[in-house]
Amino acid sequence: MDQDFNQTKVINQAMELFWSKGYEATTIEDILKVTELNMNKFNEAFGSKEQLYLASFNYYSF
Repeated sequence: MDQDFNQTKVINQAMELFWSKGYEATTIEDILKVTELNMNKFNEAFGSKEQLYLASFNYYSF
């Protein structure tokens, strides 16, 4: 993971999408655009939209 990657920032940006569009309507492309991650970095950090959602859920649950 490069030094510029900020997981908390990505989680916050993704949650904004999930809240505004809904989980089902939010696409990987939406996430990549908002977070400015490329697909490789996204996969390395989260692996899937579901895993990003779960990371977001865990972040906001604690």
